[in-house]
Amino acid sequence: MINITVVGAGVQGTRMAEKYSKFSTARVRAVISAHKPKGGPLANVPFFTSAKAWEKAFGRPDVDDVFDLCVHQDILLRVLTECARIGVKNFILPKPIALSNKELDRIEVLAARHTLKISVASQWHYAAVIARIKEFVQENRKNISSVDITFSRPVEPARRSTYSAQTMFLPHLMQIAIDIDAISSRSRPQVDVATHEKISVRYAGSHTVRLETDLLAAERTEFVHIYLRGQKKPALTADLTGARNAKGFYTSLTVGGRKRRIHEDILEAMLACTLPYFNHSTTTGVLTLKKYLPVARAVTAVVHYARRSVAVIGGGIFGVLSALEIAQRGYPVVILEKELEILLGASLVNQCRVHMGYHYPRDARTARQSLRAKTDFEVMFRDAIVKRLNNYYLVAKEGSLTTADEYLAFCKKIGLPHIREWPKRTRINKEKIALSVRVPEQSFDASRIRAILLKKILRQLNVTLMTSAPLIGLTRRGGLFRIQYETNGEVRTLESGAVVNAAYGDINHINRFAGIPLREYQYELCEMPVARTPWRNVGWSIIDGPFFGVMPFGFSKDYLLYDVELSVLERSIGTVPQFTHDIVHYDAPARRAKRFEAYKKKWHLYAPEIQKCKPRYSLYVIRTVLPKKEKTDTRPTLIKNRAPGFWKIFSGKVTTSVPVAAEVARKIHQYLKTK
Repeated sequence: MINITVVGAGVQGTRMAEKYSKFSTARVRAVISAHKPKGGPLANVPFFTSAKAWEKAFGRPDVDDVFDLCVHQDILLRVLTECARIGVKNFILPKPIALSNKELDRIEVLAARHTLKISVASQWHYAAVIARIKEFVQENRKNISSVDITFSRPVEPARRSTYSAQTMFLPHLMQIAIDIDAISSRSRPQVDVATHEKISVRYAGSHTVRLETDLLAAERTEFVHIYLRGQKKPALTADLTGARNAKGFYTSLTVGGRKRRIHEDILEAMLACTLPYFNHSTTTGVLTLKKYLPVARAVTAVVHYARRSVAVIGGGIFGVLSALEIAQRGYPVVILEKELEILLGASLVNQCRVHMGYHYPRDARTARQSLRAKTDFEVMFRDAIVKRLNNYYLVAKEGSLTTADEYLAFCKKIGLPHIREWPKRTRINKEKIALSVRVPEQSFDASRIRAILLKKILRQLNVTLMTSAPLIGLTRRGGLFRIQYETNGEVRTLESGAVVNAAYGDINHINRFAGIPLREYQYELCEMPVARTPWRNVGWSIIDGPFFGVMPFGFSKDYLLYDVELSVLERSIGTVPQFTHDIVHYDAPARRAKRFEAYKKKWHLYAPEIQKCKPRYSLYVIRTVLPKKEKTDTRPTLIKNRAPGFWKIFSGKVTTSVPVAAEVARKIHQYLKTK
């Protein structure tokens, strides 16, 4: 007779006690749990709160004592150690037995030191339906194109706080994939999604294997689909969802259009094979610790890659490009964007210049950074570049902080090509201008850039984009960041090994959650009027001071107007923006019309055609710049490592986003490859 001690009186412990009662070769001798069971099969057996208390009552365990550990993974090693210390030799362990190789190594050492006999509870390993799927795989191996295994179901929030996708279903997925010979324990995973609630893994080889589990699914689905080459429908479908009742468990197998139901109790099948192992030491068909360790290491490999996932906060161009670059290095990435779409903030609301540096004669650093980035930006977004553009920079005779000669010297120093020429399609009051140069600086269409990036995200399987998902919490523990965000009225959680704060105006908001020291910025609530103008295929800017300029609004017929003084509605220096009025206030039609009249009144002395411009609407953005930099007007892009695994991008010119994203990915790769 095998004497079973159930450790853990929760759902699994109670269920196993019921199953043991079906076997004449076993009996439940005791239960060890933090709380005494109030009902069910464990209510009337001796109860103890610890292994020590069990030993005090029964003495040293003998060869017929088997401890079935029905406890959560995070305390499994501790409980196993405590039981081994009182002399327990026989164990049944739940999956996953560990989530790291370090824990697995400790279990191996413990088993060897105490000569433990261990089997691993894995009901699907013993299921007849799995054996039949394996036969199909072996018979059709050369013709298989892909295998999809999905275990998903809606899990209530209370249970999600205890279990994750990694602990609840990933071990089942991995066990099935290895048992049916779809993958080996040495197969290298590509983790596409790794959040608290969802795991999506791919294995590439002679055929593709996809494993996916989602604790937020709309319905319960436990399926295996196998596709043969050249076929759109699965050649085999195994429905493992089943219908559990008093008589057992029903699964179904459909092969070649023929569906067959399989009736078995997979838990009883597991015990029927496992119990003789402790009586007679037969290992035939038993999932012993030695046999399970390769599977366990395959699970920890996925968990390891999941721990190397990256969260990018902010769906502007800097955040999205960084996410794509990081993903191309093999890391799973989640982008969290609080708005409905990507690129709705400063990536859209700017003058849409492919900056070469002409705008910054007082800051060579920003100019050089822009010039270096230009080519990469134009190559990546070639379909979004407005090429038919005659672009001019005009130095004002009065009020400019840079003279005509100084500007020409600046262009020569930086290496900026230019031709001294007056705008041909724009009436400019030459008496007000000291210098006019035509430059090869182009503009871009932000909506097309958004479309290009969305296509890239769709093609990059290991990037997950979450929009309308504001961050509401961020903590770091044990080398992992735990991030909480809201979506569809629900609070969700993801864990990542690294974080990129690309939230631009919300940089300090995110840093505060992470416990990162805040720094002061200058926040500017800016307006950019969008207008119909008499100009076509031309852009011009009067510099270098309290002046203004116009640029085409992408490929549309509209133009963007910007005035150094009038476009900044309010300024605020501090750790967070504090404005007197919000955008709704400023966007009132009467106020907008009054401000546009101010543009006309100021501009007509330089560009009389402003009187023909008709305002359509305005774009607004909170621009974030370094404070007290009026002397140089510096606008650098900065990458800062604010804490281990936490990077902040302070965004400057849009065109620097391409090389900056590559640099962020390089830094994160250097960090994560050591984890």
